[in-house]
Amino acid sequence: MKKFLIISLMILGLQQSYAQLNTWSFESIDSLQKVEERDVMVFLHAPWCRYCKVMERSVLANKQVQGALNNNFWFVSFNGESEESIQFMGQSFHFRPTGKGTGIHQLAEAIGTVDGKVSFPTVVILSADGEIRFQHNAMLNKKQMLVLSSQLTER
Repeated sequence: MKKFLIISLMILGLQQSYAQLNTWSFESIDSLQKVEERDVMVFLHAPWCRYCKVMERSVLANKQVQGALNNNFWFVSFNGESEESIQFMGQSFHFRPTGKGTGIHQLAEAIGTVDGKVSFPTVVILSADGEIRFQHNAMLNKKQMLVLSSQLTER
């Protein structure tokens, strides 16, 4: 029995050490909200953004942050320059070209515009009914992300 308990704890520890951030698509959020209403955290990023990559590698890869986000939010990682059309909250959003070989997604504009512009990275918290509760258009560190997670889940 003791051997079984030790092996079980080791397996559980391995599963937790290999845990990862659960990410969802915008299209799946409506279905998820029917199962359990949660705020939606959106990480807006762009492929060329160095600060976005740093935040992905250091903050979003942190096990403590992943646990907090997995437990408290539906998390969406979204390329703000994506060219795919998206259905979200009963609306259709599309890529909008802004010049030769460049553009921005309408959904990134709708939720990520701060002071008249979209910048990357931006973290947005949407309520279960799609209202913007929080926007931050700069990199957040691990401590800031954990504080944000705990403050926004205290209601």
